[in-house]
Amino acid sequence: MDLLVEKIHNGTVIDRIEAFSSLRVLEILNLNSKNKDSSKYRIAAVINVPSKKLGKKDILKIEGKTLSPDEVNKIALISPSATVNLIENEKVASKNTVTLPKEISKIASCPNPNCVSHNNKSISRFQNEDGNLRCRFCERVFEANELIL
Repeated sequence: MDLLVEKIHNGTVIDRIEAFSSLRVLEILNLNSKNKDSSKYRIAAVINVPSKKLGKKDILKIEGKTLSPDEVNKIALISPSATVNLIENEKVASKNTVTLPKEISKIASCPNPNCVSHNNKSISRFQNEDGNLRCRFCERVFEANELIL
């Protein structure tokens, strides 16, 4: 099965996203309809396509956007096996795997309903402890996929 998605000239391709998770990746990167700046990017989402390594995967192509290292690492919250390819002149200029940052702040809320940061992403802070995330307020430990994005 061939994928009929146009090449991008300059931008970012996020590959090996867990199947059906690409829309969450767009949300965590603030590339959604709520962000007016998102309209300047051309975005292609390929969802639930065959993958030799994952079985099924999603792919995102974002024309005109280069992700910062922090943005790349945020993707690890949703899809720890993802790769991020920087595209320049229709060629892969660099390829990076995502890693969970040492500290995560202001992008996810604590899933503990009794935590002060449960309903307030702007104050939330989590410390990475070998792949698990400890809330700086309630001190509970969670897996990345348990956080409220």
